[in-house]
Amino acid sequence: MNEDDSEIFARFARRFRAIDAEVGEPPIAPWRADRTPSRLGFRGFLPATAVVVLVVALAVLSPPFAGRDGPPSSAGGPTVGGVVPTSPAPPASPVPTASDLVPLDPMTPPEELAGPCLNHTTVFDRAVTTVEQDAAKSSTIVIGTITGIGKAQWNTADGRPPGLSGIEASRVFRLLRVDVETVVLGKASAVETFWIPGGMIGCHYFTTGDFAAAQVGRRYVFFLDGSPPRKSIAGAIAAWQTWSIEGLSVATSFEGDLPLEIFIKRASGDR
Repeated sequence: MNEDDSEIFARFARRFRAIDAEVGEPPIAPWRADRTPSRLGFRGFLPATAVVVLVVALAVLSPPFAGRDGPPSSAGGPTVGGVVPTSPAPPASPVPTASDLVPLDPMTPPEELAGPCLNHTTVFDRAVTTVEQDAAKSSTIVIGTITGIGKAQWNTADGRPPGLSGIEASRVFRLLRVDVETVVLGKASAVETFWIPGGMIGCHYFTTGDFAAAQVGRRYVFFLDGSPPRKSIAGAIAAWQTWSIEGLSVATSFEGDLPLEIFIKRASGDR
């Protein structure tokens, strides 16, 4: 093993520790303790470099997503590149009106699956990448605070449950309302709507381990690729990767915690 191999293994170790911290292992409800995992399968959600290593459906009923404790961001419009603003800055484009924003919740409640209640967990692994490589795969990168989280919906063309062969975390999504404070790359409005995979429909819980837990009032880095969850929801774009922010540091996928100012310079191409 050479020095490069040691560094790669170290990065993977940090990444799996981050996944364990976000996903965790929910307790098995006493009335479900005698059941066995229902199925194995996979469906890729990440870019082409992603490799799905495990999809497990556990016979448990799990609590909603929860993030780590930390301070919310200060209010104000986004800046473009540079350091995180300490005072309100003009938005990159006008703030959308309420009628322009996509409703966070589905128009009609999604059809629920029959029992037993299951926890469908998808864990992704992919090639080790740098901040610069992740930025190159993104149409837009922003830093913002989640102000609202919609109820889970089926990520299918007709909004109905997929067949038994397609019930994975990537077939469920939630919409996030985000106040954008910094536009690191690309263009964004002061208020945006993103979507991420996972959520709870009925008593079935879907979670994807590659995503930081979504929590209202928390700050995150959102890597966006521009695609809607389905044609009927054209006003929301995919956050293909999210990194949580703690104070003045961002928890990256492979490089550990980085000072936010350094991350912004690297992701924006500002050398």
